Amino acid sequence: MAISTYKSFLMSGTDANPIVWSKLIDIKEFPDLGGVPEMLDTTTMSDSARTYILGIQETEALSFTANYTLADYAKIKAMEYVVHHFAVWLGATVANEVATPTGVDGKFEFDGYITVTKTGGGVNEVQNMTVTIAPTTVIKQAQSAEELPRVELDVHALRLTVGDTYTFAPVTVPAGKSITWASSAQTKASVAAGVVTAAQAGSTIISATITDGGVDYNDTCTVIVEAAQ
Repeated sequence: MAISTYKSFLMSGTDANPIVWSKLIDIKEFPDLGGVPEMLDTTTMSDSARTYILGIQETEALSFTANYTLADYAKIKAMEYVVHHFAVWLGATVANEVATPTGVDGKFEFDGYITVTKTGGGVNEVQNMTVTIAPTTVIKQAQSAEELPRVELDVHALRLTVGDTYTFAPVTVPAGKSITWASSAQTKASVAAGVVTAAQAGSTIISATITDGGVDYNDTCTVIVEAAQ
């Protein structure tokens, strides 16, 4: 199934084992993540068609478009002339209209030098800037989707009657990760250690969150509570 470019993030990494990743800035556009090897012509006068072998992979500087703010511009400027860890993460969890990067659809990691340029503009336009990264390593996909950290609830919608309980059976990757539980409306239904208890007619959202590498990953379930008959 195709996926949208929504939930795409430029990340920076802090040296640790493993690397701790955080969103660098919000981006509006990102480039091709990789390149095609140069084709080296091996054709001889005995061949009826051209033949080739693969040469060095062509990789150009990576340019990202972002909204200009003085804070973001200064942040990038302070990173110039030093090699840093970078990645483009695809995929996120969304809660209260805030997207938190997870990389569930892919993490493309590389090291490089970063620079920033304030781009020009015209009448009635958004102020933009261009962030350019010169890679010093090969761009690689960090993990397969199956290995990426996540928490998955067994159900994502529940209908309970006041007084009822339900025990979730979540799955975490890595296995055995500690889960933090929360209810958006405790008066409607509360949750503790994965057990939700219906208290009052209405609705709430139960969230389960794990933390891995300094990044939070969550899954949610909508609970509708009905009054007892």
